[in-house]
Amino acid sequence: MTSDNEEKGGFMYWMTHGSWGSVFAVGAIMSAVMLVVYDAQAAGFTAIVTVVGTIAIFVFSDRPRRRRELERNSPTR
Repeated sequence: MTSDNEEKGGFMYWMTHGSWGSVFAVGAIMSAVMLVVYDAQAAGFTAIVTVVGTIAIFVFSDRPRRRRELERNSPTR
């Protein structure tokens, strides 16, 4: 039994199964908002956290598991 947040398309599913590109895109938008609303220091910190998080997801993501999931869910199987 899964909660609504764990269903495909839910926020938690997106956060745990999202790609590094989507993390970078959201972080870039957040940095721009921080620059407008707060100041350059807050925007810089958000940008640094975004870049470090994006690199971590890209390097440490479990690509074989993701590939298995895609193969298991493919319609050609």
